[in-house]
Amino acid sequence: MDNYYNQFSELFCDRLSTDEIKWTEKMMSLAGGEVEKLLPGVDLEYGWPGFECSIYRANPDGSAALWIRSEGSFCPENVAAFLRAFLRRFRPSEVVKFTWAGVCDRPVAGEFGGGWAVVSARKIVFGNTWDAATDALKRMGVRR
Repeated sequence: MDNYYNQFSELFCDRLSTDEIKWTEKMMSLAGGEVEKLLPGVDLEYGWPGFECSIYRANPDGSAALWIRSEGSFCPENVAAFLRAFLRRFRPSEVVKFTWAGVCDRPVAGEFGGGWAVVSARKIVFGNTWDAATDALKRMGVRR
């Protein structure tokens, strides 16, 4: 049986305030029912949070950032819902993006690619390499 993974690692929202750090720690410790109320759009099928999140304090100036990543696989919808809630609460004018690799543990034809998300306080937009490649074929006049 093949194993499929979505993997990523990104730093977000540099120079975190004490309130932003406390809120992040609180969100990461929530149980399922609490999460659904506070973070619309989460997918509890993956469990909460469905990704790893920690406070990254290795910036040269000593400031902190959010380090969000996956060790095995993760739920992009949960990352996006978390980031949207963070931006709504603390940084409503900022927009962030993240990308990920879709991989398989062996070379299965057509099973490698990835995706992306752009997140603001008001909106989340997702995309992936498979759809982008199909769109490029259409623009070139190739029918498949």
